[in-house]
Amino acid sequence: MLDNFLRSVPLADRDPVGYMIQTYFPPLEVKYTDVDYNVFTDAARLLLKGESVYDRHTYRYTPLLALLVTPNVFLHRSFGKLLFSVFDLLAGYMLEGLLEYKSNYLLSLWLLNPFVIIISTRGNADCIICFLVIATLYFVRRGQIVYGAIFYGLAVHFKIYPVIYALPFVLYFSLGDMNISKGKCSLLTKIWNVISSFVNHNLFVFGTVSISVLLLCTIVSYYCFGDDFLYESLLYHYVRKDHRHNFSIFFNLMYHLVDSDKKINNILTFIPQFVCLFSYGLLGHRDLELSMFLQTVSFVALNKVITCQYHLWWMCLLPLVLSKHVFSRGALLVQRVAIFAFVVANAAWLFYAYGLEMKGYNTYNMLLFCSVAFVVSQMSMGWLFLRQRVSKLSVEGESQQH
Repeated sequence: MLDNFLRSVPLADRDPVGYMIQTYFPPLEVKYTDVDYNVFTDAARLLLKGESVYDRHTYRYTPLLALLVTPNVFLHRSFGKLLFSVFDLLAGYMLEGLLEYKSNYLLSLWLLNPFVIIISTRGNADCIICFLVIATLYFVRRGQIVYGAIFYGLAVHFKIYPVIYALPFVLYFSLGDMNISKGKCSLLTKIWNVISSFVNHNLFVFGTVSISVLLLCTIVSYYCFGDDFLYESLLYHYVRKDHRHNFSIFFNLMYHLVDSDKKINNILTFIPQFVCLFSYGLLGHRDLELSMFLQTVSFVALNKVITCQYHLWWMCLLPLVLSKHVFSRGALLVQRVAIFAFVVANAAWLFYAYGLEMKGYNTYNMLLFCSVAFVVSQMSMGWLFLRQRVSKLSVEGESQQH
């Protein structure tokens, strides 16, 4: 089915989105090409010269990314955009294999999503991390644990955030096939069954291989680039104080506390994230994809810095959770309203951000209002999926009792 579907979405029809805008339209005040794409290209140029990629100011990514886009320098500057579009399509291919039932509609939520297409053709590399996460699920669900672990290790190396999926994976491999309430046994026996379930072959293989891949990539990168690699690609994301306007509801707080103790900022932003990540992670043994989706939505919605491409992290998981849950008419209506609110808040935020950034208008209050709408719409989507899953578990529990 995907072969027929992709014939209607050829690769050549994705990258020219950016090409036509740059070629046939006059110079825009806001450039179509992502600023980070120029950073990738400059870092790739330094790499080819035998210099450090971190000599390029604001390059805060794995050296592997600069290596991937080196053809930008000696082949064509748009090579990276084409490569990122390929990763989009590969993620779509694996999504088809993961769906509970085959649906062009669900695939189109990723492959024909204008949000996804624009971000990748602008030259943003977050489609790579989306591919790595989907590839991890693809192989884990097929019992090919080693391949899944390799992709997971690479995912954490490329971006730190997939480390949040460790808890769902641990519970999936240890408790996924276990029902601790089954049978009549003592409390101590149940506790022992849970503890012993964490000692199993699949969990050991997945943990060992993924950690080994992560350590290998980290050690090689450190050997080649030293402390610059550790600070720019890892430590910087912890100590950063980004007081510039962004989608986060905390941006206004960061603006006023930019010169204050960073520990206060970190605590204020970390606590709600941690509570959601841990709570949703406990669903891993019941519904791995839903657990990861809810974790990602809450992680993005409550992050202290949010940019457009962060939303790709949960969008790539959306077709998977939609394929596993059937909503009532009322819930479906609320879900659509939440998605519509997300789109409107996105457009409104960009409008007011343009006024602030390019025109110098004071739109901070409206940006904050749009950011609140972002959080409410995203968390509402997550709440509906969680409610649906809890209802399903209740029905299953009642049927088992009868």
